[in-house]
Amino acid sequence: MGLSFKEFWVYKRMITIVRKASGNA
Repeated sequence: MGLSFKEFWVYKRMITIVRKASGNA
């Protein structure tokens, strides 16, 4: 895997925030 656990967690959290924002819009 190219991503470390921390990088994966940050990426996953970013996706969740983006999906939440687009869902609320």
